[in-house]
Amino acid sequence: MPRCIRTRPAASIKRKAPPGRHQGRHVVATTDAVSSNSVTSSDHPTQSGSSASSSGPGASSPPPLPPNTAGVLAALTALTGAAVGLLTSFQVVHWTPAQTTLAAAEVAAFWAFAGAIVAHLWPGTKQRPVAVAGTITALVSATVSVGIGFAWWRLNGAQNASLISLSTTLVAVGSALWAQAHVHADLTPLRTKAESPDVPVS
Repeated sequence: MPRCIRTRPAASIKRKAPPGRHQGRHVVATTDAVSSNSVTSSDHPTQSGSSASSSGPGASSPPPLPPNTAGVLAALTALTGAAVGLLTSFQVVHWTPAQTTLAAAEVAAFWAFAGAIVAHLWPGTKQRPVAVAGTITALVSATVSVGIGFAWWRLNGAQNASLISLSTTLVAVGSALWAQAHVHADLTPLRTKAESPDVPVS
């Protein structure tokens, strides 16, 4: 009796892929997704760090004065200096070269003090007590020197030297103490043993 052999059609035959092929594709896709997520997440700390650095101490500080106010002060300084030069050049005043120098120093010290005061008290700007202290010391010293040069009082050389030294010292110490009371500085870091210099033992 002849045997009946059944043959399956070619379309119904399904080949099973090796067990590792689809799994390998799934693993590759998973690793790609994880790597893309890690790259995306790694971008956020960089942006936050850049924003923190832009708003940190290294960020650009505002100018001491608005441009218009700074321009007015600079123009007044130049105008006063030009006036002193015209007065001496056309001999409107009979000053010696030393007196002219003292007058120019007084003008410079005055406008420097005025600029420091305006920058210290102007709304929306940083207070500048150190600049105020330095410029007021220069102004007092220049004023006493002008008084000596123009003979506003009758003192001998030793008395004039004592006057300018005492006045400058008192104003400098007072203004320095005032500036110290208004400045908030950081503490000096402690030095560790590793940072201390090696002292050779004799």
